[in-house]
Amino acid sequence: MIASGHTDLGIQTATFADGRWYFGCYGKPEVLLVTDTEFGLIRRVEFHCSYGIAARPQGGLVAAGNLRLPNKEHEGELFDVTPDAQHGLKRPD
Repeated sequence: MIASGHTDLGIQTATFADGRWYFGCYGKPEVLLVTDTEFGLIRRVEFHCSYGIAARPQGGLVAAGNLRLPNKEHEGELFDVTPDAQHGLKRPD
């Protein structure tokens, strides 16, 4: 069990990379949980990756989220992310 607190709609996606588990949670707010190999919580932050997160075979991570368009429709968005000590994950600058 991960001592994550309330995550609205729970874990939707997960991946393991560089000795850490990354869990994307859908809901309001969208939450990223980062744990160690024993599922001890390292970080809980608001981060938009609930549609998917995966480790690339050649290294690095990719995440997916929901992008709301001006006409109020939605589409998926795919983006590179890197581990970040303060934010769990971040988009490259």
